[in-house]
Amino acid sequence: MGEQAINNQADPINWKRTGDIVQDQLYLYEHGYFYDCTFAIGAENKIFKCHKVVLARASNVFATMLNEYFEDKQAKSRDDPIAVFTDTSAKAFDFSMRFIHGNEGTLESIQVAIEVYRFAHACRLDLLLQVAADFMAKCGPKDAISVYECFKTYEDDRLDYVMSVISKETSAVFLSVSWRQVSVQMVKEIFKFENLSVPEERILYALIVWLRFQNIENRKHFRNLLKLIRFRNFEISAFCSLIQRSKNSLFTDKEKLQILMNLGNGNKCPMPDGFTDVLRFRNLSPDQKISFCQFTSDEDCIELFENSSCLSFEVDFDGLYLTGVQLHSLSHANKGQVMDLSCTVTSSATSLKTLTHVQFQGENKFESKDTLSFPEHVILKRNVRYTLYIMYQNKEACKSRRYRHRKRFRLVVMGHSLLFTLSENFHDDISALIVRARKPIS
Repeated sequence: MGEQAINNQADPINWKRTGDIVQDQLYLYEHGYFYDCTFAIGAENKIFKCHKVVLARASNVFATMLNEYFEDKQAKSRDDPIAVFTDTSAKAFDFSMRFIHGNEGTLESIQVAIEVYRFAHACRLDLLLQVAADFMAKCGPKDAISVYECFKTYEDDRLDYVMSVISKETSAVFLSVSWRQVSVQMVKEIFKFENLSVPEERILYALIVWLRFQNIENRKHFRNLLKLIRFRNFEISAFCSLIQRSKNSLFTDKEKLQILMNLGNGNKCPMPDGFTDVLRFRNLSPDQKISFCQFTSDEDCIELFENSSCLSFEVDFDGLYLTGVQLHSLSHANKGQVMDLSCTVTSSATSLKTLTHVQFQGENKFESKDTLSFPEHVILKRNVRYTLYIMYQNKEACKSRRYRHRKRFRLVVMGHSLLFTLSENFHDDISALIVRARKPIS
């Protein structure tokens, strides 16, 4: 992208006209012919010669600005520079002017695109905003943090796409230069993501790397950020190794002891004050459903006759996480009905103590969601019998589906088998268990 080239020796009268008003406007801008306003841009106050009528036509913000400057005699002539875009670089302003004058230009980097995006937002240049946003939305992991921060500020609809880049390529994001420069608030934002494709240990290491590049003011926030790390997800050996490497720089003796007690007692002991007690793994593969029922039509719906039912199951491998349960009673067949039900998971390894519990109370709005997500992921271990209980307080409103499997059967998930056994009072409401597989630690 070439910047405005002013040639005072050229002939402004006999220049070659194309007959295309847009192309001719761009030519006038590129050569500074017949300009009637001047802008001083950036910290270096680079001069750009522009045309009021073109700018006023593009944006009411420009029309108001130019009218005030010239009517109030703040700019006495066309050569008196208007210095209002001091935080915009020359490259970003030049691209914007080329687009406004001639509807063309090439964005050469994400950083320039972000500046153009902010400029377009401030000046209410919708088409320019669209061009910059489309370019930013194609960002890779090294620029994802910067783009996310910008889209978050302006509540852009493309935010979800950038979130997916950060979630899928977290390791590359943490290695990028932009991670070292990110604000405290943005670190908090990223650490609240439910899906990040690295183990929790790597998230902690990313926080330590970030800290090295911060000023004294930002360093004051480190302890609060540390408390967002999900230490309950650590292997006890990994946490012990962390303590040895960090010596006494990260935790107090009391905090170390409390976390170790939590990890060594199946996450039953309380975490230190202020530390998150979330036990939801972020580096899990996308949800997979272990489906039970095959049905053909709503005519298969029947009334529930039991207040509760249970499903027992076990796995023959490690690395699977139960994250939720899908119920027919929460499907479209019962949309609008008031529901009151709960799901509880227990295991034989903990003397049938509750591993996780979720409750649904209120109107079933469906909205394509018939899944209850557990607040804590259940780590399934081989040779352990798990039981899922479903309790209903108002079964009259519920309808379910006919069950079409044997009392005892196996399902294969990701190459491994799961054995299920139905209890005598198992009605047919459960349509699927929702599971995730642990990604390999890289």
